[in-house]
Amino acid sequence: MVCGPGEAVIGMRGIGSDSIWGFGVDCGRLELSQGASGYRVDVVATSQLPQVGGNIDPPPPPFSLKCPPGTVVASLTGTTWAPPPYSENLKQIAIACAPITVDASRKLVVQAPVSVLSAGVVGSTVTAFSRSCSASGAVDGFVGRSGAFVDAISVSCTTISVRLR
Repeated sequence: MVCGPGEAVIGMRGIGSDSIWGFGVDCGRLELSQGASGYRVDVVATSQLPQVGGNIDPPPPPFSLKCPPGTVVASLTGTTWAPPPYSENLKQIAIACAPITVDASRKLVVQAPVSVLSAGVVGSTVTAFSRSCSASGAVDGFVGRSGAFVDAISVSCTTISVRLR
C-alpha cells in the first residue's frame, strides 16, 4: 500500500490491542507557500488507503495514529512475537512524525521527529526493528504480508517534493 505520487503517510489506523491484526494508512501531500518570513510547508490530507490484514472475527478494537498537523511519518519501529501456535507477527508499531522545513538554500529538510505514536503492546518479543527514510525522505507506504494478522512489514520511502501554491 503506497500513497499517490508526491504524497507521504500522515497516519495509520487499524485493529489490534495485544497485536497489530490489520492496518491502513492516511496520505497527505506537501504544499509550499511563501510569506513575508520565508517559505512554509503545509501537509494536506488527501486519502485513506484500505486496511490490510485483520481477517478475524470478531475484530479486535480499533486504533488510530494521526501525526500532528504539518508533519509526516519519517520512520517506523516495532516488535514481533510468535504466540503458539501462530507464526511470527506484528506485536507493536510506532510511527515518528516529523515536520518538513525549507532551509536557507531553499532545500526541503525533514526535521527531527516531534511526536512518536504507538499501537499494540510491548512485551515478550522475537524481533525488534527500526526502519527510517533518508534525511530528504518520508514514508510513502508499506509493503509486507498479511492474512488474519500482519506477519511482515517494511517501509517504502519517497524523496519529498512539494507544490507551490
